Amino acid sequence: MIKTLDRYVLRTFLGTFGLVFLFVMGIFIVMSVFSKIEVLIESKEVLHERGWSVLSALTYNFLVSVPFLFLRLVPFICILGATIALIRLMRGNEITPMVAAGRSLARITLPIYVFVGLMVAGMLALQEWAVPRLAEAWSYSEKLIKGNVEGLVDGLGAIQDGYGNIWSIERYFPHRRRMEGIRVLRFQRPGEGRVAGSLKIESADWRDDGGGGWYPTGAVLKPVGYTNPRSLPEDEALPTDLSPPRMELEVARESREAERMLSLTEAARIARRYPDLPRRTVAFHSLLTNPLSTLLLLLVGLPVVLRFRERSLFVGIGIALGFCALWFALDTTFQEIGGRAQIAPDVATWIPVVVFLGLAVAVHDAQR
Repeated sequence: MIKTLDRYVLRTFLGTFGLVFLFVMGIFIVMSVFSKIEVLIESKEVLHERGWSVLSALTYNFLVSVPFLFLRLVPFICILGATIALIRLMRGNEITPMVAAGRSLARITLPIYVFVGLMVAGMLALQEWAVPRLAEAWSYSEKLIKGNVEGLVDGLGAIQDGYGNIWSIERYFPHRRRMEGIRVLRFQRPGEGRVAGSLKIESADWRDDGGGGWYPTGAVLKPVGYTNPRSLPEDEALPTDLSPPRMELEVARESREAERMLSLTEAARIARRYPDLPRRTVAFHSLLTNPLSTLLLLLVGLPVVLRFRERSLFVGIGIALGFCALWFALDTTFQEIGGRAQIAPDVATWIPVVVFLGLAVAVHDAQR
């Protein structure tokens, strides 16, 4: 009997979850088509040269975007799906017999909580292993739509390597693994502990020889205290630990979209490496708090819906969206505060979690 009721509640939730998921994805498909169709038409000839049609390029872009959209939207899809499922049960007068049979309201919703808890673990696994592997495919699909499969990136700004050198790069070609217009104003050779001079390089290409390295063309070092510059050999790799994957991550370090494509391990490594950049710490902790928000929204929202026995679909959805808006406002506000180091960035990122845990305890006490 118990297992039958659990399966029934879970089946009702999964049905509404699937419908909400398809509805939300459908909206994003329409938005994506309207936002990209003009660019696709303009790059139609380039696409045909590379064996793509407008439809196939758009389909590929959407397919590789699904995991990223899923991680971003699943907290809101879950609370909406669960709310609609409970309203369906209440409209069918199915909650009252369950309570009369001795089940508490919290016990009725337990199968949903268990399923979503497992989903949170799956989201963390997806972020750690699948998302970083799909990031390159997503990046390629975006450049394909724009007719820029070479991946030219202008104005990378300053990137610091592990030896303390700050590299300024004018242009970078991710798929060719080539950078151009490189400058290092205070260049230090590894292990010397002193500034050797300023370095100017026309271009550098990545080669996998001997563990990999950047091999320069037109590299000129102007030593400190000397007027005569000297050229660096083109058959020797530049003394830096920058690699193409690491450089692309560092290049995109200010982009929230790029931060979502990091694995948890890589995000933690970057946060440790740049303790003076609080946004890196915020980015890492947000990869943990976002999946947790899926469960927190349910813990707060479902008892409220059940407490008021609200059978109006629109009112129930309004309650769910209200809590979603509250989470979004708190999360965005404290991430910004943490990013500015007005509060310790790790503490700031977890404040919304603490607030929602407190709300969850309060609404569950009221439910009892």
